[in-house]
Formats: sequence, structure tokens, C-alpha cells
Amino acid sequence: MAKLLQADAVVIGAGFSGLQAAVDVQKAGLSVYVLEALDRIGGKSYTKKLQSGRGHVELGCTWINGTTQTRMSALVEKYGLETRKQYLDGVELTLDATGQIHSSRHGEPPSVSESKIVQLINSEQRKFDPSSPGQPKQTPAYADTSLDEWLQLLGAQKGRFAYEGIRFVCIGMYGREPEEVGLYPFLELVESCFDWDGICSDDVGGGQHLKIRQGTSSLCSRLAGELRANAVLLSSPVTQVYQNDHHCLVTTQNGYVVDCSKVIITAPATTWDNIAFTPPLPAKKRDIFAASQAGYYTKMVLTYREAWWKELGLLGKFASWNGPLAFSWDISDERYDQYSIACFIVSSRDCAPFRELTRLEREKAVLDNIAEMLAKEYHDLVYNVLEINEQDWYGERWIRGVTYPSMASGKHLSLAPAIKEPFMNLHFGGTETAAVFRGYMEGAVESGERTAAEVIQEMKGPARAKSEVSLARL
Repeated sequence: MAKLLQADAVVIGAGFSGLQAAVDVQKAGLSVYVLEALDRIGGKSYTKKLQSGRGHVELGCTWINGTTQTRMSALVEKYGLETRKQYLDGVELTLDATGQIHSSRHGEPPSVSESKIVQLINSEQRKFDPSSPGQPKQTPAYADTSLDEWLQLLGAQKGRFAYEGIRFVCIGMYGREPEEVGLYPFLELVESCFDWDGICSDDVGGGQHLKIRQGTSSLCSRLAGELRANAVLLSSPVTQVYQNDHHCLVTTQNGYVVDCSKVIITAPATTWDNIAFTPPLPAKKRDIFAASQAGYYTKMVLTYREAWWKELGLLGKFASWNGPLAFSWDISDERYDQYSIACFIVSSRDCAPFRELTRLEREKAVLDNIAEMLAKEYHDLVYNVLEINEQDWYGERWIRGVTYPSMASGKHLSLAPAIKEPFMNLHFGGTETAAVFRGYMEGAVESGERTAAEVIQEMKGPARAKSEVSLARL
């Protein structure tokens, strides 16, 4: 038996983008339901309480900064939450393709060859306008080859720091190898983060500067708390969206049918095939779905009784060019006696085979990878883990990878302009459509604001015709 509901708007997805959109729509005096496929809010934000202690760990998005990420900073301040700076006092270890271990400290400049490529990236990125995807402000100096082809054109070779440093950003943002990612979407991504440091730096203005002490999910909870009671419906995957010129019917797997005027879709393009659209999405939208590549992304958090890496003068940052571990960060909080390292296993090359292992094999592979970078006398410190938490984002049916879908070479200029174009009464958000910090929480919030503004403008404009949709047709 269908459970019939009515609202001015429906938001699909209860992550940062969807919740921000819903809050803005409600503030404009319109009614709204948020339909979430998962049994929790937050989407790619997932704070999990530790079973072994008082603290919690982030299995999804983790960091903000207090300078260029103005929306997230404002939300943290609005809700009275605390931030904690990323730990920077120690040595980072990198295991290269030959098995050699390299050490570096925070702030040390990269190799001369890598610096030259980064300077070129910072120059070329400015030709792109993330607020108008796929529509560069100036003609790029290079064709939209794969990122791999471009790096090799510049003389960067696999297994060298110049190549691997850029590769780490590519796999960290897309969960895909440079061979699979187009140069143009990559440059547009960097521009959305203002510059290279906006992604790579752990310092002020960087992508990994501040952690939210209460957890990123606490922000989502507070956003959801601004909505009227029962506005967020969990475990409610949307299966059908029917629309005519004026109204929509949104149907969920668990029996809800919502009659509304507008629908905001914040689910990634890689998940659009979970929904039957009537009429079908236009050709460009369907081409975007076909071209979108879900990111292979597993996050494994190792929690210890003490921060042994700090006692050894280390940052907790371990990087491995051969995998399975790509890189890691310290995400400890001494206030709760919580000492954790977040390990990222990403990319089609490393994460895809990693996912085929058993849980115990996966845990051993990551621990072995870290131990390989330390003297044998310290191996017991690595293996003496208090608790391990793991999240396979590629395996989430309703999310299909993080941070957001990538696009191969040669497709960006023809497809990207349509990514956030409305289709009749459907409006498209999510961090992949963001004008700033695409792939981050900041970008998700910005896209939520944009889609809400689109809906409010149309709903508050000329009086809409009466709905021609009849619930009797269901």
C-alpha cells in the first residue's frame, strides 16, 4: 500500500548537499521532504563511534579549512562546534616503487621537476571556470588528453616523484589512475580549490587543515535538526521519478509516493540508473551517466592505545607507490585518548584487487605495508592494533565511490556543461556540480545552496498551474 505524501519539493539524498538545499527551501516558506536511501544521514560523511574507547573516527570526509572554505567554517561557528588542527610536527615516510624509503618534513618543497609541473597546473587551471563546467574562459594550451599522457608529454615518468606526486592527487580525488582521468576535468577541479595547495596542503587554506572535533556527521545532524519533524525519511531509496510540465511524483522502494512541484537530485551521476525517470533524462544527462567513472575508495582506520608514531618522531603519514596503501593521516584526539591513523586504499589499480581479499587479508595487507617502512624493532607497534574500522565506498550501491565521479579524456567540453542543467522540474546538485571545492563538503554545501535558489526562484515566481498528475494513476 503506497504511503502518499505531499510537499512543494523533494530532495533526493541526505548528505551535506541535500540537507543544505532542504534547509534553504524550508526557510523560504516551502515544504520539503528529504529521501535518503541509507539508514543514516550524511552520505559521504560518516563519523563512527569507537567500540574500544570514548572517541570516534571519520570513515568518510574529514577535513575543512577556515579560510577558503567559508560555508563549512560558518556552519561550524553557527552550531558551536570545535575544530582541531592537523598534526604537522614529524616526518612523513614514502615507500617508492623500488622499495626505497624516503623521509620528508611538512613544508619541505617538492622536487624541482614536480614544482615545475605544479606551476604549470596552477597556470593552466586559471583558464577554467568551475561555475561554468566545461566552458573554459581561455583556450587551454594543451588538448584534453588523459592526465597520464600529459604528464609524460612534460617528461614526468612513472616511478619518479614528479609523476607520483601528481598521481596521488588524482587517485585521492577520483579513485582512478591518471590514465583514466581527462586533463581538463582535473584542471577544473584544481581551480575549484583555488590552487594546488588548496588540495594538497595540511596547513592554513589547505584541504586537510582542520578536523571537526565532534565529527562531520554532527554537522549533518544539526542541519537535519533545522527541518520540521519527519522531513527526512531514511531507508527510502528513490526508484521512480515521474514529471509533467508542472509537478512530479517521486516513488521510493519502501512505498512512499510524494507529490511535489520540484525535485532536487544530489545523488552522484553514477547512481542515476537506480531511478526510472519518466520522461527519460535527456541525451546529455544519459551520456554523463555513461561517461562517469565511480571512484575505487576504501578507508581503513587503525586505532591504537597510544600514538606510537609520534614517539618515533613521525607524522603518521605513510605513502606507498605500489600500494595497497596509497597514503595515510593521523586523525587522533588526545582529549578522548583516541589515537588513530586513517589509511586510504584508492584507485582502480590498487583498490579493485584489494576489495577481493577477505577482511583479515585486507587488514594484514595494510599493516604489512606500514611495517615495511619501519625498522623491524618497531613492527610490533604497528600490529598491536586496538580497533580497525573500514569503509568500502565503491561498494555502497547508493553512493558508488568517492569523492566524486571522474570523466575520461575528450569528454569534458561536450558533457560537463550539462551536469547541473535542470531538466523540467528536476534540479541537479551534489559536490560534483560545485563551483568551489568540488569533491569536498564545502562544494556539497555550495551546490545545495545553488539548487535551493533555483527551486525557490521558480516556486516563488509566477503562479504555477495546477498539477495534472493524478495519484489515481499509480
